[in-house]
Amino acid sequence: MSQQAVELHTKAAEQYEQAARHHKEAARHYELGDHEKALHHAHLADENHHLATDHAAEAAKAHIEHYGDTVLEPTTLATVKKEMAAPRMAQSVREEIESVEAATVEKA
Repeated sequence: MSQQAVELHTKAAEQYEQAARHHKEAARHYELGDHEKALHHAHLADENHHLATDHAAEAAKAHIEHYGDTVLEPTTLATVKKEMAAPRMAQSVREEIESVEAATVEKA
């Protein structure tokens, strides 16, 4: 469990960092008047943000599943598990984002 949580939190942090880089690039391109590139980076930033949030939610879900019964009251644990039951982003969307990112890195 602990290695899974480490990996998920690390992936979330990396995606947030990537989102920040895309936001900076979007700002730079807007400033230069290149709205097509600005829009492209803004879109990638948004997708990275959603992916990061998904990784963070999965890390929290794994933590709750592993440690929830020792740190939460039973009724609170049941509520948290119910709220975390649905995945926030489908695997196909993750794969699409990762392929767009890979193509963007190749062009840079």
